[in-house]
Amino acid sequence: MAWLERRSQRYRIVFRYGGEKFQHPLKTEDRREAEGCLARLEENLRLLERGRLEFPPDADLGIFLLSDGKATAKPEVAAAPLTLAQLCARYEEVHSIGAMEENSLETVKMHLRHFRRSLGDGFPVGRLKQDDLQDHVTRRAKDRGIRKRRLSAVTLRKELASFRAVWNWGVRAGLLTGRFPNEGLVYPKTDEKPPFQTLEEIERQIARGGLAPAEERDLWGCLFLTVPRCRKSFGTLRAFPSSRSSTRCSALRPSPGHAGARSSAVASLTSTMRG
Repeated sequence: MAWLERRSQRYRIVFRYGGEKFQHPLKTEDRREAEGCLARLEENLRLLERGRLEFPPDADLGIFLLSDGKATAKPEVAAAPLTLAQLCARYEEVHSIGAMEENSLETVKMHLRHFRRSLGDGFPVGRLKQDDLQDHVTRRAKDRGIRKRRLSAVTLRKELASFRAVWNWGVRAGLLTGRFPNEGLVYPKTDEKPPFQTLEEIERQIARGGLAPAEERDLWGCLFLTVPRCRKSFGTLRAFPSSRSSTRCSALRPSPGHAGARSSAVASLTSTMRG
């Protein structure tokens, strides 16, 4: 025995089985649809009473009857996949409590912004594949960086290293599974820097012409100061008035490291400074 009832403009089926009363909401306001569901339930209820259908234990009787005995419970709604934006936000939240140096965290955030731009904030990060990372590398390799040059492989590898660190953290936190799919990525060819050269060698190359401003800056970045040249530079700096001593010291301090001076030159400079 089964019948329809209407509650809040929607129908539900009420029926009896085994001496008990059952209810099943239909979530519809359409009378014809509700009557069709009622007819199906009554038919299957008769089959159940005749032994043509076997009712499994712990099953939902209403769902079982309306599905012709094919379903025993409401289908579970799959959880929404973790997005790239959610992973990044969670990582930044956890590591912003002092777990990382502020500068290091800002660098990771910058790298992650590039991935979010390539893949999209809504990208299901759990489905990340090597092809997705390769698309990112290919796109980023065309971007311009410092001095309007294309990004180097070194920069791209640093970005991938940041993303891999976030991925590994996600695995440990139970948000992701599997290894970071970065094996076999193809990077742009790395340009080799010019070797260390003396001031005279650099000046001769620039005098010949044909070099772009960026190429000239690369040459000056590889300047090698010989001991005589260092002593001459120190003599010029020591001629500064005493009121500029702080400026003089600031200029002297980075000279050995940035000029490429060898250990013997450093030792000689140290002696000169003490003098």
